[in-house]
Amino acid sequence: MTIPLHSSHPYRADIDGLRAIAVGVVVLYHAGIGGLTGGFIGVDVFFVISGYLITSILLRERSSGRFSLADFYVRRARRILPALFVVLGASLLLGMLVLAPSELRSMGKSAALTSVFASNLLFARKGGYFDGAAELEPLLMTWSLAIEEQYYLLWPLLLGLLFRSRHLLLLSLLLCAASFLLSSWAVVHSPRQAFYLLPYRAWELGAGALLAIYHHQHPGKQPGTLPAGLASLFGLAMVVLPTFLYDAETRFPGPWALPPVIGTTLLIWAGPGAWANRHVLSARGMVLLGLISYSLYLWHWPLLSFARIIEGVTLPIGIAGSMVLASLVLAILTYRYVETPFRRGSGAPQSRVLWRYGFAILLMAGLSGALYGTDGLKQRVPAQDANLAERMLADHSHRFAHQCMGDKETEPLYLTPACTSNPEASRRVVVWGDSHATHYADALERHFIERGFGVTFAAASGCPPILDVDSGKSRDARCMARNHALMTWILQTPEIHGVVLAARWAGYTLGKGADGIDWVKILRRSDSSAARHTPGALTLLSEELGKQIHQLQAANKFVVLAGEIPEAPFNVPACIEARSLWMRDADSCQINEAPARKRMEDTNRMLSALSEKTNACTVFPAEALCDDGTCDILDPGGQLMYVDAHHLSVFGAAHLSRSIKLDECLQGPRQGRL
Repeated sequence: MTIPLHSSHPYRADIDGLRAIAVGVVVLYHAGIGGLTGGFIGVDVFFVISGYLITSILLRERSSGRFSLADFYVRRARRILPALFVVLGASLLLGMLVLAPSELRSMGKSAALTSVFASNLLFARKGGYFDGAAELEPLLMTWSLAIEEQYYLLWPLLLGLLFRSRHLLLLSLLLCAASFLLSSWAVVHSPRQAFYLLPYRAWELGAGALLAIYHHQHPGKQPGTLPAGLASLFGLAMVVLPTFLYDAETRFPGPWALPPVIGTTLLIWAGPGAWANRHVLSARGMVLLGLISYSLYLWHWPLLSFARIIEGVTLPIGIAGSMVLASLVLAILTYRYVETPFRRGSGAPQSRVLWRYGFAILLMAGLSGALYGTDGLKQRVPAQDANLAERMLADHSHRFAHQCMGDKETEPLYLTPACTSNPEASRRVVVWGDSHATHYADALERHFIERGFGVTFAAASGCPPILDVDSGKSRDARCMARNHALMTWILQTPEIHGVVLAARWAGYTLGKGADGIDWVKILRRSDSSAARHTPGALTLLSEELGKQIHQLQAANKFVVLAGEIPEAPFNVPACIEARSLWMRDADSCQINEAPARKRMEDTNRMLSALSEKTNACTVFPAEALCDDGTCDILDPGGQLMYVDAHHLSVFGAAHLSRSIKLDECLQGPRQGRL
């Protein structure tokens, strides 16, 4: 995230205006206002600006013999750390008031890593930027700041080595090209890393650096009026259009980042006198917004994230707008009373300033780490709530999950002995599905073993038990390959007498969970004939499942279609922990039966229709878990039955197992009941 720089280089109001566009589209995108489905490209605009301005300063100071690495880092610290630490401190204080211990523990970890500019490494492991769960990470916005600071730890040193070379521009271009090619590969094969990590983003900062090197080597060379005007118009279009044309399905960054990166470079190259730069970017309102862009970027995300944690992922427009307005007010105050005074400095010696900021970094990292080390200050909540959640989280692991849960890979984990219970049995049942198959494996294992069956667990997270349908994500090729191998094995193994198909069916047809978190964006055939969400995806799912059921039954296997458990619109353990905290509703930790059944209505109807056509058995957990207008989250012994919003704990699975009756299924392909 680029911040205003005021050094000896000529000030350009149009660059502040460019910052205004960048921060504006990012904030509106995150708030869900204005239909800017590609507003995330604003960060790429910031990267180019930052690369240009910082490299310009480094080159100018090296040419004049005034460059000092210590002075460079002092300036960076003064411009970045004060506002960042104010926002971090305020966010952590608010977190202590409203976050459950598990949530605050996670936030403490991200704050500690943010303090040392490494939060992007954490977020690259936790999940994708476009996953809905990311909206509940109050410090997610710091990933881009981490990338910039990592770049500026390395670039001044590398530039120092290359500075005297006659081929500085060419060598820098080759480095950028290598980063771009790496990004283009990773966006397909490792999309989270491509989005969050420096090697895949360096070329964007490098684009600005290349322009700075060109200007340094050709001082005073300006484009003509016509080329500059055309460049500014084309550049502005290349920045603005992707904010409407891109969305979360765009494989980003990689080649799709070229338009905003090139557009930003063209706007800077065109100069302050170009038409768009002079009349649009240099407008007073744009410049003022650009001046507060750093603080606005820092404030807007935590406010929106906390609002979503309290109110739900899908924010009403009024609340989202209020958070944006509050961010603007806080940004103005932070710019006026924090950024500006600290940027001017106190006149203290460099060594003393570096020690002060070094101590501040260690202090913030230490305090944040303490929140992680103390389990999110769990003493803030009543002991019975904390202990209830702790017991569940400590014992929630399903028996098969650790050793047998694949991740869409083709490796046949289901062939390992640990993935089959009662292996001596001459008859076997395979539980096949995504992560929702885990609670069914636990729930059905005792039932089948008591009747002389062995149970083999064959599940992969996010991989539904269907052969030729994917969600449009590159990783799903592994899922389909795995499912084809599994189906072949089942059909060719005579001791397998039955198959249980279990998945988060509505997640694949609706595209999001009951908690509002986006999950699967699109369901389509492997031949790329797309079927968007319900009803197209529902029809597609029914057709493909029907084919598989007929294949299995033709091989004398009985089939059980397992319906979904009722989903909660919140994380159940976190809700239990947080229900006594400020602004958390004490009565909100319950699952209302009507919306839970409504969510499952279409997929349950589809499963019932398949059962009637094929004589497959069906199991619908809501019949056991819901009654009198609510769906239970605690079993009769008071134990939590959910590990999150949509997975049963071992206690939930045990409760469900006591209600399942499938004896009729074992005699042949007839419909089973709870």
